[in-house]
Amino acid sequence: MNTQAIPYIIPLLFSGTIPVILALYIRRKEHSPKVQMFTLLMIAVSIWSFGYSLELWSGELSAILFWKKIKYLGIVIVPVAWFTFCLHYTGKEKWITTRNLLLLFVIPAFNLILLWSNQFHNLFYEYVSLNSTGPFITAYASEGVGFWCNAAYSYILLFAGTFLLIIKSLSLSRLYLKQSIALLFGAITPLVGNALYITGLSPIPIDYDLTPLFFVVTGIALIYSVFRFRFLDLVPIARDTIIENISDVLLVFDKQNRIVDFNQIAKNIILEDAIHHPSESMMGKTVEEVFSKIPNLLNKFQDNVYRQTEIEIETKKMKRYYDARISPLYDKHEQIIGHVMILRDITERKKAYDTLQESEKRLQDVALSSADWIWEVDKDGRYTFASGKVKEILGYEPSEIIGKTPFDLMPDEEAKHVGEIFKEIASEKKSIVDLENWNLTKQGEKVCLLTNGISLLGENGELMGYCGVDKDITERKKAMETLNESGETFRSIFDGANDAIFLHDMKTGRILNVNKKMCEMYDYTFDEALKSSIEDVSSGEKPYTQKEAGEWVKKAVKEPQLFEWHAKDKKGKLFWVEVNLKKVSVLGQDQIMAVVRDISERKKTIEELNQRIDELEIFNDVTVDRELKMIELKKEINELCEKYGEKPKYTTD
Repeated sequence: MNTQAIPYIIPLLFSGTIPVILALYIRRKEHSPKVQMFTLLMIAVSIWSFGYSLELWSGELSAILFWKKIKYLGIVIVPVAWFTFCLHYTGKEKWITTRNLLLLFVIPAFNLILLWSNQFHNLFYEYVSLNSTGPFITAYASEGVGFWCNAAYSYILLFAGTFLLIIKSLSLSRLYLKQSIALLFGAITPLVGNALYITGLSPIPIDYDLTPLFFVVTGIALIYSVFRFRFLDLVPIARDTIIENISDVLLVFDKQNRIVDFNQIAKNIILEDAIHHPSESMMGKTVEEVFSKIPNLLNKFQDNVYRQTEIEIETKKMKRYYDARISPLYDKHEQIIGHVMILRDITERKKAYDTLQESEKRLQDVALSSADWIWEVDKDGRYTFASGKVKEILGYEPSEIIGKTPFDLMPDEEAKHVGEIFKEIASEKKSIVDLENWNLTKQGEKVCLLTNGISLLGENGELMGYCGVDKDITERKKAMETLNESGETFRSIFDGANDAIFLHDMKTGRILNVNKKMCEMYDYTFDEALKSSIEDVSSGEKPYTQKEAGEWVKKAVKEPQLFEWHAKDKKGKLFWVEVNLKKVSVLGQDQIMAVVRDISERKKTIEELNQRIDELEIFNDVTVDRELKMIELKKEINELCEKYGEKPKYTTD
């Protein structure tokens, strides 16, 4: 045994252990073809390292030759595994067929046979002898044709795989680039060590193969890639593989918002079916041209931030809903170069959500009515169950209800009316939703019930009956009737006013009600008036904007306000009004009432009067001025007459 070789063996054991650990770790996470080839590569490296360790540990020629043969089992596998792994890593899996893989292993298998049968032909090693000139016993081998064929083939595959990595690295993003650089460094290092060993340029004077030792660097580089860059989790894939396999619509726009790329599903579903553009003309189209029918989508491209919205597209077959996500694209200098838009079809999800909402509403109705009368009827409409609440509502014991129908408890006319409604509902197996019906108590008093129920269906979809709840809404109905009577009185007074009247919500300022005079003054229908805002009926110029109007409403909550306002009707005509704001109680609710009077004529009269006054003042100024000048002139003439001894010609009093 070569105990003197222990310092040289320990690094080899280390370099053989790292690949085993990596192989076990990766295999536990994934079982894809690329991982299988990576695992094979790591196992081959371990066989090489451990085989060489045992070769150095052996001190006899026969043992050394045996472990050389074992070592070469890893050596011949490494180039093929490396080259095949690089094909997977660079997205060229289509080249890796069973036939091609078998062909790649033909030469390594042949070289391995030559080595194992070398004693019969000496084609791999011409001769082998012990060498004891170094610090420990090694074997000296004179390389034959088989050895150099194996070396040449191995270098071709190793350099071919490395070349593929270099080419791919030049086209990758920063994350993948760093990953590939680490991988390349780990791959090239053993090549350098092997080249130094074969050419005899090794810095170590003894016959010591540096290649397995340099695999320590490979192992460190691979560990760094696995844990730092998630190597094998983030393997680069060709553009077409990603884009065309995305199930969502994908559109890429340049800086001018023109289409520069799109996937097949975008072409089939959006560009042709919905937007009705021929696919060959889509390249170069702007977002405004393609989505002109979806204006709310256009403004999402105005700023360079991530945007998400829901859009609706009317296709040739049906209306579809999409979750639209728009993200800016940056170049390596962090400059905006365009946008990418992904549309995910959420039509079915939206339908399911709407259905769920409806179901939840029904469940809420039942839950809220759980303190009311809960009942169940069979397919003939006869009660099979009634909760104790029926006694409080109708005066019957639950047992007295069993076997009766709901129509047995109603007045004749009501039973006939409700019976027709229920017949239609039952024929379509629909739910009973908010059905108002009048019933007679055991004492003969009329009670109004609100009925909700769901159909009970058998295994084959046949109607088995209904279960539901009845809520006593008699007091509410009476209150509504009283309120309606009060409302009619209020409306007659409200609409009879000669001034326009608005009723506003105290918190938001929203228009709640208007009278007929308002509709006449502003040229709106009643429905249009309720949908309008203060901004719609104002000039919009400061200080006559929605903001200033809101301030007046806030002041009116505390005390009445009187001011002039520049108003606008539906056609855009401007006119002046006088507004009286105050808080009032309308049918029990606090609101802000605005009484608006058209003062256009008054304003016009005042303006004309002011104009006449201005003209009179100008005329008066001119007239008085002229009179004073005449007096001065007369005085000058009289003075000249006196100077020449004549009698003054004018009186100046």
